Amino acid sequence: ISDIELGIEINYLQHTTLVNADATNLRRFKDNFFNTVLCLGVAHHTPNPKQVLNECYRICNNGGKVLFAVYRKHSFYYYDYILLKKTVKLIFRIRFERLFFPLFRLWFKLLYGLGFLDDKTLLSSVTDRYLSPVVNFIRQEELEYWIKQLSFNFVNYTIGYTSRKSVIAVLIEK
Repeated sequence: ISDIELGIEINYLQHTTLVNADATNLRRFKDNFFNTVLCLGVAHHTPNPKQVLNECYRICNNGGKVLFAVYRKHSFYYYDYILLKKTVKLIFRIRFERLFFPLFRLWFKLLYGLGFLDDKTLLSSVTDRYLSPVVNFIRQEELEYWIKQLSFNFVNYTIGYTSRKSVIAVLIEK
């Protein structure tokens, strides 16, 4: 999902400090602390994606914006994950992953249209896609309901075209 699709510019983040924290409990930050909150590729890897959105709301100041993205339920990636995760986990458990690199490369070329992936990038892509300990898929209506509960205003909304429309991204304003 590009910044152009969402209608925002993110080049102003050049002076940003990154902090490692628990996305479901950001108590180290005061209420209404940030002008902009980015939560991309995080919430769907937590046990409670809704709580992550709640925390984004809490730490965002009035008039501030939150860019929030999660995996979309009933998308291509959802079915891909459901169908292949057990097989990929077995391949890794018996330590045969290197034998399957040509097949993984072909699959990722079909999925993303990517050219040749080096071993490190391929391994990272496969493990992120199929071996993450927590993966949640959110229905579009469910995400919209969470947003309305928090009284966010929709600024922009898109279903990402990466991974075959498998990501929902919203730009919302408090």
